[in-house]
Amino acid sequence: MSSKIALVTGANSGAGFGICQRLLERNQIGVEYKLILGCRNQKRAEEARAKLLKQFPRATVEILLLDTSSVSSVFKAAKEFKERFGRLDVLYCNAGIMPTDGFDLSAGLKQLFMAPKDFFRRPACVVQPVGAKSKEGLGLVFATNVFGHYLLVRELESSLLASDDPRIIWTGSTTADRAAFSLEDYQHLKGCYPYDSSKFLMDILSISLNQKYAETNIRSFMTHPGVIYSGYVTEFPLWFQHAVIIPLFYLARLFFITSLVISGYNAAAAHTFVTTTERKNVDTLTKYHSECLPWGSSFVTPHKVDYYDAEEGKQLIKTLDELAESFENLRE
Repeated sequence: MSSKIALVTGANSGAGFGICQRLLERNQIGVEYKLILGCRNQKRAEEARAKLLKQFPRATVEILLLDTSSVSSVFKAAKEFKERFGRLDVLYCNAGIMPTDGFDLSAGLKQLFMAPKDFFRRPACVVQPVGAKSKEGLGLVFATNVFGHYLLVRELESSLLASDDPRIIWTGSTTADRAAFSLEDYQHLKGCYPYDSSKFLMDILSISLNQKYAETNIRSFMTHPGVIYSGYVTEFPLWFQHAVIIPLFYLARLFFITSLVISGYNAAAAHTFVTTTERKNVDTLTKYHSECLPWGSSFVTPHKVDYYDAEEGKQLIKTLDELAESFENLRE
């Protein structure tokens, strides 16, 4: 039986927890995965680990405290990872946030009736905060969703190179929007759509990493987990969620809105596909989407990326490298 080491950021819930479940299922068919749960909260990480071990008693599941919004946390976690584990076969850049600054109920209701698919793909009712920053002065969404992961890739490069088949797998989104992104404001501190910008940047970065590591065996891939029942909807009262929102999700899926995967397990279908498929059959210029049939069966569809600009990608890597170097003083 072959053995692989996988680090999953944001592993305690949603798609991250689903990735862990699906990987541990693979242990039963010839590939043994040692899972490292990259989580910022110790208690939640321990709860997730306990749930996984209850479902898979013979699994190896360990915890690595990691907050991708914090540069110092990433430096510390990467150092600890290399000391404890050495090699890294799969890095899932999954942790992410979409903070809200309120809800526009009228805009949401209008979109729900006029364009229901868009309501579930990119809800107009969610008002995102403008100018939110991390403790270290970076755009909060940019730092959490993108930069923390890029820094982690840089720090764990030697561990990835020690693998025979190293893969970096990003959890993207259909909200990725070029109109929300610009290199001049790549942290999206001035705009109203930091989440959309971060997800577009993530796609560009994933492809650009393949150019950066072209002379190595490291490869980077994109996924889209579909729409999970989590995130912004949890801001609503619990009674409203159970009485209205959850039934609405399942009702909409009956009309073949296949992006409504709802559960984290279904959301992780694309991640598993990209992880387990032979490299020659996985395209670095394609985003793999998790989708779901009305009765709950998940499947994966490929969507070719046609918005990549090579020069923009090179500039982005250069900008992020310069930003990373500016934080060298935060190393322990």
